Amino acid sequence: MDKIRKQIPGRRKARNDIGVSMMRIQEYVSGLNLETFKQAYKTVDAVIRNFEVIGEATKKLPREGGAAKVSVYAMVGHVPVKEQADARVLWR
Repeated sequence: MDKIRKQIPGRRKARNDIGVSMMRIQEYVSGLNLETFKQAYKTVDAVIRNFEVIGEATKKLPREGGAAKVSVYAMVGHVPVKEQADARVLWR
């Protein structure tokens, strides 16, 4: 999967990174309740790392989409993407 990330340039790579990280997070937490998740420190670490990837990738995307392109901010308007990008700094 990481080889795919390296082959895709620019904004397309950023969108791909976001999608891959979202799928990984979903896979990691699937079937876990909150208590089980809290106790699975490796899973918590993996989820945090993927949120860091999402935060870094969102900084490479335009804030608004044009006619020929749609930004991630428009696609996931209900998700606080700006806050996600800012929160990434707090995790380091």
